[in-house]
Amino acid sequence: MTTGAGTLTIEETFLRPQALPPPPTRHALFAILIVLAALLHLGTIGIGDLYSETEGQYAAAAREMIQTGQYFLPTNDSIPRLQKPPLLYWLIIASYKLFGVHTAATRVPIAVAVVAT
Repeated sequence: MTTGAGTLTIEETFLRPQALPPPPTRHALFAILIVLAALLHLGTIGIGDLYSETEGQYAAAAREMIQTGQYFLPTNDSIPRLQKPPLLYWLIIASYKLFGVHTAATRVPIAVAVVAT
């Protein structure tokens, strides 16, 4: 940019301290945004049935792992489900043991992961 009356250099344009609020305000706004996202996401996880085919398959495999006691080989209707590592199944099982076997408990591990990221 030219350096005349009323013009700014690139450094002045992009590094102007007035462009952003002070750090404590930014951190507070970010924290409020995270809390709102958590409330919206975690507050609605028990509404409705399982949405997709895969959500039902994960839930059924976790339930079957509890029933059979076989925690290292996830199966659904006795058919092995080896497409993914078993961590998600284990997290769903832990959620089932904490909250009981229902739709919201199936979604808790994913909801916590969404809010955490």
